[in-house]
Amino acid sequence: MREFAPPLPVGWSALTLRYGGPGIADARLTFGFDDGTALVQHVAKAGRNSFFAMVRPPRPLVRVTVAVTGSAALGNPAVLEFRPVPAGERRIALLRRAAAVLRGDPRSFPWRLARFAVQMSRSGRTVIPASTAAATPEAAYALWRERFDERPEAEAEFHRGRLAGPAARPRFTVLAGPDLDAAALGALLASLDAQLRPDWELLAPAGLPAPDHPALRRYDPADPDGALAAARGAFILLPRPGTRLRPHALLVLALAIDRHPDAKLVYADEDRIGADGARSDPLFKPAWSPARLLSSNFVGDPCCIAAGSLRGVGLSAEDGAAEFGVAAWRHDLMLRLGEWFEPRDVVHVAQVLSHGTGPAAPPAAEARKEAIRRALRRRGADARVLSDPRSPDPRVAFAADDKPLVTLIVPTRDRADLLRMSVGSILAKTAYRRFEVVVVDNGSVEDETFKLFDGWAGDPRVRVLRDPGPFNYARLNNAAAHTARGTLLGLVNNDVEVTDAHWLEEMVGWAAQPGIGCVGAKLWYPDGRLQHGGVVVGVAGAAGHRHKRAGRDDRGGRDDLVTVNEVSAVTAACLVVRKSVYDAVGGLDEARFAVGYNDVDFCLKVATAGYRNLWTPFAEMVHHESVSRGRDLSPKTAERFNREVAALREQWGERLLDDPYSSPNLTVDAEDGSIRVQ
Repeated sequence: MREFAPPLPVGWSALTLRYGGPGIADARLTFGFDDGTALVQHVAKAGRNSFFAMVRPPRPLVRVTVAVTGSAALGNPAVLEFRPVPAGERRIALLRRAAAVLRGDPRSFPWRLARFAVQMSRSGRTVIPASTAAATPEAAYALWRERFDERPEAEAEFHRGRLAGPAARPRFTVLAGPDLDAAALGALLASLDAQLRPDWELLAPAGLPAPDHPALRRYDPADPDGALAAARGAFILLPRPGTRLRPHALLVLALAIDRHPDAKLVYADEDRIGADGARSDPLFKPAWSPARLLSSNFVGDPCCIAAGSLRGVGLSAEDGAAEFGVAAWRHDLMLRLGEWFEPRDVVHVAQVLSHGTGPAAPPAAEARKEAIRRALRRRGADARVLSDPRSPDPRVAFAADDKPLVTLIVPTRDRADLLRMSVGSILAKTAYRRFEVVVVDNGSVEDETFKLFDGWAGDPRVRVLRDPGPFNYARLNNAAAHTARGTLLGLVNNDVEVTDAHWLEEMVGWAAQPGIGCVGAKLWYPDGRLQHGGVVVGVAGAAGHRHKRAGRDDRGGRDDLVTVNEVSAVTAACLVVRKSVYDAVGGLDEARFAVGYNDVDFCLKVATAGYRNLWTPFAEMVHHESVSRGRDLSPKTAERFNREVAALREQWGERLLDDPYSSPNLTVDAEDGSIRVQ
């Protein structure tokens, strides 16, 4: 990393940073204030190693720092300057950003344009990146490769020079499984011969045709663990059929191991390559995600495993049910390895280091299910492994044998029609019956509301807690949580409608598992578009919903929307968490997040306490978002919104720039999960 301290800007200023030469650079801008706080933000890329940002310091500064990281030579840049921005240039930049907002979703343009204006008015909004758009995913990936991808073929000498960096210099053993044919083995060997880091060996099954090569040795496929014993490498790769390593793959993996000497598993991103050499379908993976792994082997290629760890579990399941090279053996192996690993043992390198030659064909459904069942048995978990038409992957449904009581907290103020729909759907449609509903009345005044309360008076499942005063969502939930009889809490908005009878059973099953914190649901707008698919921190400088407004058939770029997966946060419009966890982190923050971002802050506190937050697509509801409170863009609301965004950024700082379950290769300029292009 290299840091620079340019002159302190006054008013609106433009930051320009440019590097020449090979490699890739990325940049962050830090404003330091006299109270000791700091504001850190990405700087948008205007070209391969060219950066531009239009900034306005939110308050008087004591320092400005530009931190540059990456593989490029990070000495003196070709250009580093701050300059005042004339009013006309600033207006043009704002219009370009407004145009980008319009392209996102024309139907909600007025609301989003108004929100953008509010964001620009807040003191903490300091960066207007240059507006860059790509019409299609293919165009976006082409632009990403131009700006963010290494060029190991064209810049081979530069990358060879990086070999002086690794201290450990581990040897790699590439073990070709018996599911590779002669063509796949030949392509793999050719990609190994092209490696810029030459310290590798290849073990291939006896009898599989392959060219003579000094680094090729044979093993008996009937004795895979014997092959492990004979491996000379400190780390072992087990590539899938069709995988080709990029020329700098082993170099980058070695550098990652050098930075993380205790790593036991290192994996990276991948894409597809056609017969014509055209690249497509990038798979930008999340950080280590045990819940996702339970249904899908998201790790894929390339991944290298510490030889000692791999020898410890072996290549075949202990009960002999999963034979090496047959059906779901790779998924079975990753599940068994995952039971040995802590998150600190696993490193994800967010670079594309391998190509596949076509869509990876998943193993047969029954083989995958059996591998998952074995994993659940080893862990002593009571769960079923199901096929579900909503997902291409097996679904794990945990049983809640002790049927813990869940306290569902529903804050409200009048709007009896909405509340009747929400609570009525909970009472009538929820198959899991061990729940109580605590309606927190925040100063209702309408007769229709009191009639509704009176109608519930004889229902032991519902009680009304009076809590008048200014609306403070965090305080209302905290007050109800103190009175909860359940061992689990469910935070539910009064504009959420139950449509899936098994929603609570699904969420309780996951929330009751060891190590799990908050569990969120799949929420739909009434028009059938997605409202909530989990929360990504860093969007628009704060946080946003993944794949917002996606259609019913949209699986998400990494199948995010059709499998249970770890997320940084979930919305409190429908959130289930153990009461003990809620209490341990102090509940929702009433002082700083009275209305907005209290759920994001809460989930980040839960994650900091060592729990994993999850989102499940198998608990579905309709969210009539903001119907009860409306979209208030008054100056008072704008001031409150700006204050809460500033508080979130002050509290969580750089954590908002690095969502481990998203990817630095995905945009934070929008909520659509698209590829980063600037």
